[in-house]
Amino acid sequence: MQDIYYNNNANAFVVNDSTVAQSIKTKVFTLECHYLKPEIKNNQIVNQWNTEFVEFKNLVQNEATKQIYFFDYESEYRKLKQKLGLQHSYLQESKNQKDKLKVQKYIESLEQVDLETQVPSKTKSELLTEFTELWIKTHYLTESQVNFQWLSIRKELELMGINAPQYILHAPYKTVVNSILSAKFGYAVGNNINDMVSVAHNLMEHHPAYIKHFMLTLKVTEKPNLLNERDSSGKWRERYQKYTQQPEVDKIYKHDLNQLIEFLVPEFEGRLISWGESSGPYSKVQIDGVSQ
Repeated sequence: MQDIYYNNNANAFVVNDSTVAQSIKTKVFTLECHYLKPEIKNNQIVNQWNTEFVEFKNLVQNEATKQIYFFDYESEYRKLKQKLGLQHSYLQESKNQKDKLKVQKYIESLEQVDLETQVPSKTKSELLTEFTELWIKTHYLTESQVNFQWLSIRKELELMGINAPQYILHAPYKTVVNSILSAKFGYAVGNNINDMVSVAHNLMEHHPAYIKHFMLTLKVTEKPNLLNERDSSGKWRERYQKYTQQPEVDKIYKHDLNQLIEFLVPEFEGRLISWGESSGPYSKVQIDGVSQ
């Protein structure tokens, strides 16, 4: 097992059998960090690779650059430049461009694992539990922290043949995931929204191409009447009725997240994916024999 995370400050983090064993031994999440360290030799800056185990809690999370790193290569490089009296930006130096290529090639060499021999290290159920626990904590974590943990989950999903977005906190993914989980659990998740009717209105307002997925989630999780029961003003009932009465050609259904939604809601049992595979962008879907 080997996962790699690299985010442009000449740091590469590897999760493998050795780091897993170390994490279990110390009861602290540990990674193997490969990083470049610049040094002055013969009046010029050269780079040397270093490798060591690092604990996740000791990583720097730079919100300004959206980077996570153990060793701040860019900052150290600038200090050495000043010491040598260099004036131009390290980003423009041909030697550093070569170093950047070296970093990329090094990362690529770490990734040269026979894909056919890779298998998921966790079950789909275990991953769903892990993702749900992560999602519940997103309000308390930085974007970098969420992305770091999501990367590991996404890698496992890819090994299962499940397509998932790289940046889960970007639009429309965050709103869609919040809405689908809200429909699944029967209470508002995320979005700083407190009730289910508001969740439905928010999704319809910003990402109507996924409102069908939301309504179907309510149905397959045996809560088809939940919105009507909680819609004391009747505004949602009126809005959704107008939506359903539109000609099909005016409705847009997006299927790019069907696999992810099926992962979040196993009750679909493949039917959501089948809908996307068997129809174009304008389509109806049969769930339990009832047209939605």
